[in-house]
Amino acid sequence: SDYFHYFNGYFDLGYFIYSSKVMRLAPFLKVGGTTIECKLFADSDDDDKEFTPVDGFVIGPGLRTEVNIHNFKQDKSNTMGLGYFSVKLDAGYKKKKKTLYPEFEGNNAYISLAIVLGIGAF
Repeated sequence: SDYFHYFNGYFDLGYFIYSSKVMRLAPFLKVGGTTIECKLFADSDDDDKEFTPVDGFVIGPGLRTEVNIHNFKQDKSNTMGLGYFSVKLDAGYKKKKKTLYPEFEGNNAYISLAIVLGIGAF
């Protein structure tokens, strides 16, 4: 059977340069990779042969901004269960350091928006 496999995994390495009860700001370095595999365009006579158009190592700078929406506590003594909801905005640039085919070379800018359920104090 034909299948399509996509993996996009990264680590963000950074440090908060500004942190208050309402907002946090952190530059970071994104390190990771992307792999796309499929059998759709592979040799039909060989069931084990896969076509991998993208298999790349990526690195690039970014900036994270996080805004606190709501803090909550689970008990009245304020000793356990601190948590928060926030909105996180990441923006950056990913530069491919390795690719298998020249057709899939290229870097990209990105913006990511997320709602975060955090454990601990903001």
